[in-house]
Amino acid sequence: MTLLYMSAAGAALIIIIAIIRLIALRRLPKQAFLLMWLVVVIRLLTPLGPAFRISVPLPSPADKPALIEAYPPQENDFSSVRPETPKSYEQTGTYNQVPNAAPPASFEQSSVKTGLTTAGILTIIWAAGAVMIVAFMAIMYLRGIKKFKSAVKVSSPELDNWKADHPLRRGYDIKALKGLDTPMTYGIIRPVILIPAGENVDLKYALEHEYTHMRRLDALWKLLLALTLAVHWFNPAVWLMYWLANRDIELSCDEAVIKRLGENNRGDYARALIDAEESRFKASPLFSGFGSNTTKERITEIMTFKKKSALGIIAAIIIVALLAACSTVAPTTEKESNTEAKSGTETEAPVKNDSTDSKYENKGYTLSIPEKFKDLVIVDTEYQYDKGDLFYVYEKASVEAGKNDGQDYRGIGELFGIRKVDEATLHEMLCYDMSGAQVFACDNSGNYYIYVHPTDVRFYRPGDVYSSDTEGWNNWGELNEWAWNDVRDAFIADNDGLSPFVRGNSMLDNYLARAAFMDDFECTLSTTEFGPVASDCETARPFAEMLMTGNGVTGVTYENVDISETPDGEYVVFNIPQDEERFDFFLMEGKENYVRAVRCNGEEYLMKAVMKDNTFSASDIMRQWYLSLAAQNPEIAGKIGESKSFDIDYGTSKLYSREDMDKAIDAIMATFNTWAGCEMHSIRYSSADYNNAENVKWRHEHGDGHKFTECIMFYSNFHSPKVGYGAWNQDEEYTDWNWWLGRTDGGDWELVDWGY
Repeated sequence: MTLLYMSAAGAALIIIIAIIRLIALRRLPKQAFLLMWLVVVIRLLTPLGPAFRISVPLPSPADKPALIEAYPPQENDFSSVRPETPKSYEQTGTYNQVPNAAPPASFEQSSVKTGLTTAGILTIIWAAGAVMIVAFMAIMYLRGIKKFKSAVKVSSPELDNWKADHPLRRGYDIKALKGLDTPMTYGIIRPVILIPAGENVDLKYALEHEYTHMRRLDALWKLLLALTLAVHWFNPAVWLMYWLANRDIELSCDEAVIKRLGENNRGDYARALIDAEESRFKASPLFSGFGSNTTKERITEIMTFKKKSALGIIAAIIIVALLAACSTVAPTTEKESNTEAKSGTETEAPVKNDSTDSKYENKGYTLSIPEKFKDLVIVDTEYQYDKGDLFYVYEKASVEAGKNDGQDYRGIGELFGIRKVDEATLHEMLCYDMSGAQVFACDNSGNYYIYVHPTDVRFYRPGDVYSSDTEGWNNWGELNEWAWNDVRDAFIADNDGLSPFVRGNSMLDNYLARAAFMDDFECTLSTTEFGPVASDCETARPFAEMLMTGNGVTGVTYENVDISETPDGEYVVFNIPQDEERFDFFLMEGKENYVRAVRCNGEEYLMKAVMKDNTFSASDIMRQWYLSLAAQNPEIAGKIGESKSFDIDYGTSKLYSREDMDKAIDAIMATFNTWAGCEMHSIRYSSADYNNAENVKWRHEHGDGHKFTECIMFYSNFHSPKVGYGAWNQDEEYTDWNWWLGRTDGGDWELVDWGY
């Protein structure tokens, strides 16, 4: 984001300078334009701007994940007294959020696979473009240097006299190069002027031009411009600057030469420039050549050259100064450093900045209060109802009315709070009632940020009589509108390192969290075909987390839908016996994300899992969860193994009967069925050629000391889990997978090895 702000600020300056250049190219000293471009380069390459800053709002994201209760609360559920929230929130259940935010590091390290975020992809694209620009410049430079190595140092009385009249503290050499038609310069620390070898031509003007380039360090200028282009290659305005600034380097150099030689030599200098351009040497954009850049513009400027008036010079100084001042205006993207420890109280004065919002600080975090609300609210940074509380915000009129009436209930007038918790605390919260609390952000240190809101209306007026206070109700409605719709996005924008992150707070999410994070939580999964299997925390966690957050990224919500849309057919049951609650995840094609909740009181509700990542479904996850549990239960695994819903090619064999092969395939499937989420498509017999002494001996070495007398090998095609799980590549077809088995004297087959 900082790079984009830098690039946008630089682009604005580039456009301004380009317009000034178009209007006043002949009226201002050419050196003034180089100073203007220097201001832009500093703005583009300096990430930390000076102190004068302006507030730039973040763009409004289009993607808005929902936060909706999955079904009506129980009678004893505190969420039954939800606050009177703005209508816009009740209808949509959403708030603005930056899309494709990366999950915290703790999730990236979990068993759930994570994909590249949008920011990560854009960073890779930017880096690739920058590397390509640098590589191109480097190749052109090295190609030129390689050619220049054949140059020979030259000396003559004329050149020696010329060098004596043109000293340079860094020192420089004059070398001759075959194939060169016009002089040019390269190098910064010990520069070199290259001249054509074996040519008896007048080099007076070309040498003056190259000497001026060396004296003014124009090679360093070109290097800075190339670096700026590499960093901001995606910005068309920077390409325009690169083109114009290189032209201005030559124009400024021409101007300095004319001043040195005198205006009477303009014609001869222009003719020399034309001759040089006709046979210009094509070199790297990092080198300076006498015939480089657009000749027509240079000749026009040379022939119309006249000394600039004092007014023009003053105007140039003013313009450069104004541009330098403009370049110090930078967007506020980072937190102001907290220079002193603050305990924070209800009456603490807000920290001011140049924006129209009032800023409150606590523990290094910033909370913005719009200017129009600052006199209507109280911000408390001291109250600690829970560990990690950062801010609590109240309506001031309600708090004062309560105090005047002797009410000591702290929740009067409460609008919202913001709390910071670690991952362990979040897991504990998710396992229980999350009403009144919503996860809305995370950081790279494994911390999560909770938006705390009251579950009832906290509006209060003197004597607890407030129905006639129209103005108060209007203010209360506006405050809640802001609290529900704007606060979270603003908090993320104000505090560096935070990314939007949502965890659902429905009853289903609570039970999934318990299955994932509570060791003593009892639940079962079952199908109508194979029956129930008990789940444990270790097995449940990766699947339950995917059902809560998707494939490692925020984005699963459970929305209520019409119960009449309940699908027919098979489903996997997530059952919680002690609470007499269950959730049916339907397997029917086209209905893979439908979930039926059956409550303890017999009421039924239908939900639909809405996922950002549509490459898998809720039923995919539940099926894999069930298979992983079934693999640990021999009876269930055996039933699944008996159902050979895959193709078998027995081939032709004089050694083994179909019964022999079936027993070998049963041994294969006993292992394969433990691979949760994998789906067998076909198994085929290889050939009798594999039953040879060498392979039997190899089976001995891999078969735990068994002395096999026979071996057999099969090929198989199967599909890996659609959801990333274990060591498999996600959602991939594995073909010609080898299965090696051995047996002794016609006994039972033993699976010894498998793989490619």
